[in-house]
Amino acid sequence: AKLAESRSSIDGLVAGQVEKLAEGRDILRRALEADLNTIKGVVADQSQQLTDNRAEFARALEADLGSVNGLVNSHADKLIQDRSILSKALEDDLAKLAESRSSIDGLVAGQVEKLAEGRDILRRALEADLQKIAASRGEVDDVIAGHVGKLAEGRDALTRALEDDLSKLADTRKEVDRSLSGHIDQIAARSTDISDAIASDVEKIEQAFSRQTGIIEERAGTMERALSTGVDNVRSVLEKSAVFVAGALREKVMEVTSALHEQAGAAFSDADRKIAERAEQTSAALLARAEDIARTFEEADRRLAARAEDTSSALIARAEDTSSAIMAHVDNTSNSLLTRAQETADQLAARASEIAGTFDAADQKLVARAVETAQSLAARAGDILRNFEGADERLGVRIGESAEALAARASDLGRIFDAADQQLISRIAEGSEALSARASEIGRIFDEADHRLVSRIADSTSTIGEHADNIVGAFASTEQRVAERARQTGQELAVHAREIEQALAGADERLASSAAAAAARVEEQVAGVENRLVYTTETIGQKLNEQVSTAEAQLISRANAIAETFTAVGQHIGQSTN
Repeated sequence: AKLAESRSSIDGLVAGQVEKLAEGRDILRRALEADLNTIKGVVADQSQQLTDNRAEFARALEADLGSVNGLVNSHADKLIQDRSILSKALEDDLAKLAESRSSIDGLVAGQVEKLAEGRDILRRALEADLQKIAASRGEVDDVIAGHVGKLAEGRDALTRALEDDLSKLADTRKEVDRSLSGHIDQIAARSTDISDAIASDVEKIEQAFSRQTGIIEERAGTMERALSTGVDNVRSVLEKSAVFVAGALREKVMEVTSALHEQAGAAFSDADRKIAERAEQTSAALLARAEDIARTFEEADRRLAARAEDTSSALIARAEDTSSAIMAHVDNTSNSLLTRAQETADQLAARASEIAGTFDAADQKLVARAVETAQSLAARAGDILRNFEGADERLGVRIGESAEALAARASDLGRIFDAADQQLISRIAEGSEALSARASEIGRIFDEADHRLVSRIADSTSTIGEHADNIVGAFASTEQRVAERARQTGQELAVHAREIEQALAGADERLASSAAAAAARVEEQVAGVENRLVYTTETIGQKLNEQVSTAEAQLISRANAIAETFTAVGQHIGQSTN
């Protein structure tokens, strides 16, 4: 869009310049026609000098055009070299980016391998811990089995002690029974004493049973508390070891992940910084080159304006010299004006057509040169815009600034052309005023010459009367020669007019064909560059998307593997705890 706007603005400037040149040509043509009608009898002797000056002017214009073409070609070569340097720099940056991407891939692969090794190490450590837990669980089972065996042994001993006590109690009861049966009489007699003794004995037996029952309960509670304490200790040890292993694994994974993120972020930030620096350097170089191009065109325009001013001043000086020479030679050529009047008129007509053709050719050359300059400006602007577009889409802001700078330069060039046109118009107006002043002086001189001629004619009437026959014959022959000369001149003018028309038609056709071909080539080049840029951008975007998706898939797979590892470890710890 910016390229189209710049091209449309340049086309508008060129069209305005062509219209202004056409207006200036019309003004110059009218002024020259007025001046030629005013000084028709005076510029015969200066025709050869005008022809020589025209040849010199043509050679000077050709030399200037050759120098301008050489400058334009040299600038085109410089632009091509700069474009090749820019393409090489971009290729180097892409190669460096590929190298950095390969190094990042290597780092990621190394980190993945380290993660795999760490996972294997963690797996082996977990397996060793699980084996140790299994071994310690066997030892705990052995300890518990030992304690259970000891409890069973204690219970058996207690049972045997109780049985012994019961047997002793049975023996004691038998003895008591025997003593009771032996002393039944005494018991009957002494019932109160016996009852008291029996009560005391029963209390003693109950106390003994209660003491033995409390001891048994205390031993059972002690064993239960010891077993529960051992089980709690074993469970706490297992939980602490599992929590420590899981925390260590999580910290290791977080450290590796943060290291990967830091390295990847640093690599991408370095790559972005390098690309941004390269883009800024490229945009600065292109802006500097655009300013050099603009300065070169401004210098060329100034030289053209100076050349036009010098030419106009030379023409005015030549006209002043011619008028002064005419004023100096009017008195000497007053006698020959009568015989040379018709020849002078014919020569003036022929020279007027030649001068008009010369100025038309000069105007055509100027118009063609302006069109070529506009085309070269458009082509250079297109090249600069294409170079800006080829840098990267990240250079959008820089491209906009460059386009604005080019638009400003185009407006400056337009102002320069306007100033040159104004100077040309002012110089033409000054020349026309000077020629008008000289024409009035020449008219006054011709009036004085006419008065002198009238007096000379009055004085020479007698002489003319004497030589009337000779004069009649001379006039008849002169009329015949003048008629023949007029007929030949008319034929020559018709031939020259046809040749000029053919040359103008051919020049117009060539200009139209060259303009159309140049526009087609510019459009084709712009379309090709746009297509290549779009394809390159799409390819880079696809590659970046593929790389990002691949990296995301790898990271997701690694995260899933780590999550599965944590899940398996948690399940294994849960199962072991259970």
